[in-house]
Amino acid sequence: MIQSLPDEDKSKLIAIDGKHLRGAAARGKQVHLVSAWDSNRSLLLGQVKAHEKSNEITAIPELLDSLDLTNATVTIDAAGCQTDIVDKIRAGGGDYMIALKGNQSTLHAEAVSFFTQATEVGYEDADCKTSSSREMGHGRIEERAVAVTNQLDWLECKENWKDLKSLIEVTSRRTIKGKTTEERRFYISSLEPTPEQAGKIVRTDWTIETRLHWNMDVNFCEDANLATSGNTAENLAALKRLTSSMIRIDLGGTRGTAQRRRQAAWDDSWTLKLLSRIFEVNL
Repeated sequence: MIQSLPDEDKSKLIAIDGKHLRGAAARGKQVHLVSAWDSNRSLLLGQVKAHEKSNEITAIPELLDSLDLTNATVTIDAAGCQTDIVDKIRAGGGDYMIALKGNQSTLHAEAVSFFTQATEVGYEDADCKTSSSREMGHGRIEERAVAVTNQLDWLECKENWKDLKSLIEVTSRRTIKGKTTEERRFYISSLEPTPEQAGKIVRTDWTIETRLHWNMDVNFCEDANLATSGNTAENLAALKRLTSSMIRIDLGGTRGTAQRRRQAAWDDSWTLKLLSRIFEVNL
């Protein structure tokens, strides 16, 4: 668990998300780990195991208690959209941008209604700022439109959410082989971001999926691990994440995680060099 970092290196964007260990589940043991991920530095800050017969809602506050949230922005999916979690983030000195779905039915319905009306009358007339982007590559076209409103005096449940200042709508359109799909997502935030800033935070939040969860599944074959004895599953998960963070420390070159793992297995001198860099020990 990394509880603090030098001032110049402190995380400004912390993504929190959970991952189920499918290998352990295949043998009848449920292990669900909730991780805090430094999205800017691709670094695992901490993780906790969700207790059996419980879920992420109880694990997230425990994880937040172990982190230095000063001046950080915390991003969480809709499971973490809870008033007590928002309170804890603000009490720790951080800001939040949290996905909003039907588990908060009143607030979600208000957001959907507001942005639907804003679309009809024009975003500017509804006190919204907007931005859009378009990317092409790998046989697909991706378009994103972001709308942000900081005018929430009309929102009756606003006071339930500590320091709530913004509602955000992100509309994503993806076209592949002439077929277009569209998705609308909504977020709440204690920030007053520009649409460009909100869009960047939302996209950066996905690095916990692509650089942590995907990395564990593909490069470390985590879901194929059937270990279930005692705390073996969660201990191995912690070691794998530590190893991944160690490998990501820049030692030069452009080799990926898989190649660096192979080199560490083949070359003890490179492994010692990696360890000495991490722990600042002259070996």
